[in-house]
Amino acid sequence: MWCWTPVRVAQVGKPLELYHYPADRFVAGFIGSPKMNFLPVKVTATAIEQVQVELPNRQQIWLPVESRGVQVGANMSLGIRPEHLLPSDIADVTLEGEVQVVEQLGHETQIHIQIPAIRQNLVYRQNDVVLVEEGATFAIGLPPERCHLFREDGSACRRLHQEPGV
Repeated sequence: MWCWTPVRVAQVGKPLELYHYPADRFVAGFIGSPKMNFLPVKVTATAIEQVQVELPNRQQIWLPVESRGVQVGANMSLGIRPEHLLPSDIADVTLEGEVQVVEQLGHETQIHIQIPAIRQNLVYRQNDVVLVEEGATFAIGLPPERCHLFREDGSACRRLHQEPGV
């Protein structure tokens, strides 16, 4: 599979490789539906094969990504696919916001959540019926092993979590 911008080939690989290990933010946002969620984060610490970032709600999360070249204090983007977000009761790190839109699609539910301190909605997707009203407060969990980290230039820090089938 090829994924390209109007000026260059962004990444070549098998579909699951592009889905799980996008080379940059363009590929990450292009592959998958609904599109990947992006959050502004700041690097607070690095270690061997880990980067700690601060989320917009001031929580911190360690991500299992390649840390080479990542500087403490750098502004980056955390990416997470809607289907990889978790119910908040089974996650250590959560984000809470107001439900803007609920899409009951029969086989799945998509919930658009406005998170304070960021200007766009996050989309949460669950392969089931989720009963929640627009305007309600809703919390979602971030599993570190499913998160992506992108530099300011859009390039990805290589994820170290091994996905099945890739």
